[in-house]
Amino acid sequence: MIDNNLLKEIESFVIALYENNHNPQYTFHCLEHTKSVAKRAGVLATKSCLSETETNIVTTAAWFHDCGYLFTNVEHEIESQKIATDFLTKINIDETTIKKVCECIAATKFPQNPTSPLAELVCDADLSHLANVDFFCISGLFKTELDNLCCDCIDEAVYWEETKRLFEKHHYFTPAAIKLFGSGKKRNYEILKNKIAQLVTV
Repeated sequence: MIDNNLLKEIESFVIALYENNHNPQYTFHCLEHTKSVAKRAGVLATKSCLSETETNIVTTAAWFHDCGYLFTNVEHEIESQKIATDFLTKINIDETTIKKVCECIAATKFPQNPTSPLAELVCDADLSHLANVDFFCISGLFKTELDNLCCDCIDEAVYWEETKRLFEKHHYFTPAAIKLFGSGKKRNYEILKNKIAQLVTV
């Protein structure tokens, strides 16, 4: 079981992990994104009336979900699960809880395929930024990251078309996320379509 004191220990560990292994190429998958996902996971947990135990599982998964990027950009979810398992084992978290945390982390691989309500919530927290008012700034950071990793610049029109396809394929799983993020995502999708139309006419 993960109590609130252990959750603070987990948070401190992950923050230190990012600070000690900072990679400037990752302009999107960085500590700020992780903090945001952990915060949104907590909000969704409250709105979903989860127990303290369940809330701490999803928040823990949110903290660990992308830390594998610090060491690999290939199947980073697997590395994230290894890091989570190692640390949670060291602080004497039971195997059942660790398994639930890892299940939530694994589900964030796109296309998302959650197999439990807790995993659904973490998936929704991970892509909650699709509804943000600053979505296009955040997405710009993701494009920069892709450019950095590809050692080349992805064509802007191609990037936004791919982003549009992401919007069309994606859906929020939990009632809380649909209520909190649905309208914001719809607004950003309409803005995105207009943005693409303008690029085509230029």
